[in-house]
Amino acid sequence: MHSEQVESIQVGVNRHMPNALLHAIPTDGLQAKFSLPYAVAVALLDRAAGLAQFTDERVRQPDVRELVPRVEVAIDPEAEAAGYHQMFTQMFTRVTLRLHDGRSLSAQASFARGSPQRPFTRDELLAKFRECASLALPLARVEELIAAIAAIEEAPDVRGLLALAQPGS
Repeated sequence: MHSEQVESIQVGVNRHMPNALLHAIPTDGLQAKFSLPYAVAVALLDRAAGLAQFTDERVRQPDVRELVPRVEVAIDPEAEAAGYHQMFTQMFTRVTLRLHDGRSLSAQASFARGSPQRPFTRDELLAKFRECASLALPLARVEELIAAIAAIEEAPDVRGLLALAQPGS
């Protein structure tokens, strides 16, 4: 699926979600972290929603700036029925893509990937750890740290692990 094929994207949420995700069209990476239209648009464009997608530079790129306004957030009756208390444990969301050729594609999810109800696989968790840790450590050190964490039960103490986790050491 290419963004050029998409006429609009409708995201159905409960009425409380827009209170937390309040930036319709973000202008920087921080606002993007609180923007459902941005998160949906960049996920479609990049097939990812990691740290690289929530930077000032990515927010300001033309493909993102063009797609974000086509994402509409609306109250979905099923999401609303789940109630506010379910917002973070069972976030029902429906996404519908309306294509220029007249077709509509729709999907729904009740739990976010990485939540206790839909946990990451080991590979997904390691990829996320690598992405985050590589902001502070060289990749070789990140791999050493992963190995040290995997062997933590055999370690005499955690001093070696802590040393690996220190930037610049």
